Amino acid sequence: MSYILLVEDNRDHAHLIERTLTAAGYAVRHTELGSEAQQIARSERPDLILLDLDLPDVDGLEILPTLRRGLATQDQAAPPIIAVTGRTPTENPHVVAAWLRKPFAPDALLRLIDNVLTVNAKVGKAL
Repeated sequence: MSYILLVEDNRDHAHLIERTLTAAGYAVRHTELGSEAQQIARSERPDLILLDLDLPDVDGLEILPTLRRGLATQDQAAPPIIAVTGRTPTENPHVVAAWLRKPFAPDALLRLIDNVLTVNAKVGKAL
C-alpha cells in the first residue's frame, strides 16, 4: 500500500480526495499548510505528494525545491509530486511529476496517481 501526503487547504476538496484514495487502498495523511507538509514529508517519507499550489501559508511552487532537496538521498530520489490546483501549468509544467487541474473526476485522480507511481517505480528499479 502506498502512502500519500495530501497538502490541501480546502476542506471539501481534501475530504473528497481522502475518501477516494482511502477507498482505493492508499494510506493518506492530510495537512492544510505547506510548512507542516515539509516537516511531515521529511519525517515520514511518503511515496507521493499531492500538493495544492495555493496554500494559506506559502505558495506551493516555493516549497517544491525544499521538498525535493529535503527528501532526496544519495540512494533514492525524492517522491513524485503532483500539483492538484486550479492554476494552469504555464509557469513551468515540469517542476512537478504531473498537474491535475481542479475540478477533476475522482477516477482521473486515481489514474494519474497510478501512472505516476508506476513510472516512478520503473525509474527507481532502473537506477
